[in-house]
Amino acid sequence: MLIRLSTGEPDIHLVLDEKPTRIDQKLKTLSQYVQQYPSGWKKRLELAKKLSAMGRIEQAVEEALNASNLWYERVLVLEAGLMGASSEENQNSL
Repeated sequence: MLIRLSTGEPDIHLVLDEKPTRIDQKLKTLSQYVQQYPSGWKKRLELAKKLSAMGRIEQAVEEALNASNLWYERVLVLEAGLMGASSEENQNSL
């Protein structure tokens, strides 16, 4: 999206990735999603990126930390499952 501003000075051209109203709507939608699905780290990370782009750094950091904690918990659960399956296989082979 290209916006042209005339201020009496040389023209200023702004190039935006998204319309400001779309950014606000996306932020609202993502916020609702992470409230509905609090264990989802991917959307929480997307929300953190949007907040950061809007200059809301403190909220962005909080969401990014939540996302990384959720991701780490998921990795630990998967690792525990793999280790459990591995030990079962070792016991069955005896």
